[in-house]
Amino acid sequence: MPGKAPKISQSTHEKQRVPGKTPKVAAGAHRKKIMSDKAHEPVPVAHQGGILSQVFSSIDKDHEPDSMQVITLIREGVSGDSITRLADLISIPKNEVYNLLNLKARTAQRQVSKNLDADKSGHLVQITRILQRCVEVFEDLEKAKHWLKSPNYALGNQIPLNLLDTTEGIELVRDTLTRIEYGVFV
Repeated sequence: MPGKAPKISQSTHEKQRVPGKTPKVAAGAHRKKIMSDKAHEPVPVAHQGGILSQVFSSIDKDHEPDSMQVITLIREGVSGDSITRLADLISIPKNEVYNLLNLKARTAQRQVSKNLDADKSGHLVQITRILQRCVEVFEDLEKAKHWLKSPNYALGNQIPLNLLDTTEGIELVRDTLTRIEYGVFV
């Protein structure tokens, strides 16, 4: 018939996008697409070197430190007052950070004026990176702090912050954050 466009059968993959309409895709695929687009957006400074620079004064706040800079920082030892800055940033007592680092309060108080050893420095950097990762996933420091301090079903109803005293706990929390970021039920 004149004036009517012929009906053309197209497979799902060949359908053209209609302007103003969102194509229907599986929820997981849509979520993955959103996340992959998000990964290419520039991350605000507060989400990059900002968290690390707030805890470690030797890190430049305007640039994400590369791995070699972080390794050097760890080997030289981070300043003892980094413990206080991390505790203030997360809004927890210093004693909780001491417990995460397996430091006795008395020993830690003496080290505030000195640099921590490489093991404790590395551990403190990993805890700080978890906070940084939380801010990236939740896009807000307050939400990140709330999540770190709240029991989590995916972690056996454990409080994520309490798991950061071991390497295995840090990995488990990091994996959980990645699953949250990609919308995987945890």
